[in-house]
Amino acid sequence: MLHKEFKIKFHLFLLQNAPLKVFEELLNKVIKSGAIDIEKEQTHSYRLVKIVYYAILCEMAEQWKPAFDKDLIEAENLRRFL
Repeated sequence: MLHKEFKIKFHLFLLQNAPLKVFEELLNKVIKSGAIDIEKEQTHSYRLVKIVYYAILCEMAEQWKPAFDKDLIEAENLRRFL
């Protein structure tokens, strides 16, 4: 596969799996859960936003975690280059 083909395939995958839609769904789930007290947060603070952002990214990563140990090892190796 050529680099260009890989990029096209990657972008098609993103379109088919709509990560922004999933992100929004998980955000709504967090807000409705009552697990965070939004009203306590200072207006100019991004502390809670970053916490929620991190939690959502972790959940999304867990949902897409490679099923096979060999693939997980390869993914973890790739993280060293990011």
